[in-house]
Amino acid sequence: MRTKYIWVTVFSVTGLLLASCGSTGSTTTSASASGSGGIALGSGVKLGTESNSFGQVLALSSGATLYAFVPDSASVTTCAGACQSVWFPVSSVHIVVGPAIERSRVGSHSRSNGIEQLSYNGYLLYTYAGDTKPGATTGQNLDSFGGRWYVVGVDGKLVTGAAAKTSYGY
Repeated sequence: MRTKYIWVTVFSVTGLLLASCGSTGSTTTSASASGSGGIALGSGVKLGTESNSFGQVLALSSGATLYAFVPDSASVTTCAGACQSVWFPVSSVHIVVGPAIERSRVGSHSRSNGIEQLSYNGYLLYTYAGDTKPGATTGQNLDSFGGRWYVVGVDGKLVTGAAAKTSYGY
């Protein structure tokens, strides 16, 4: 459990460092296959899934839910400056793809500051500062920094609806 919080801290610090950098880029590349039975864009943080009220969604091994920003595209990053101090671009450098992830959908995007940002099915991936515990999805459907933020399903589609209601039988 302690490891999860360390990774969230690492991503928070990384996001703060990225906040002062530029953000537009122009290339998207697919990750290459590794000899270990998966796509290894580095080593350390696993790209996997989390089951929550939105269904099966993308998450990091730290438990951080992954989001996409609707104004972004596979080749253009619009979350820059102050946006990056709240929405942290996920670096593809230390990502290892888990078994539940469709490897052909995993890629990376070169931001203008040289950071390789992780993408899935063409969506650039971010974590959210407001998600203070593993599995949190407080960034879902937020309208901030000029667009909407959505969790990304394992199927590579944005989850645009509200969380499913939990029934307690009364």
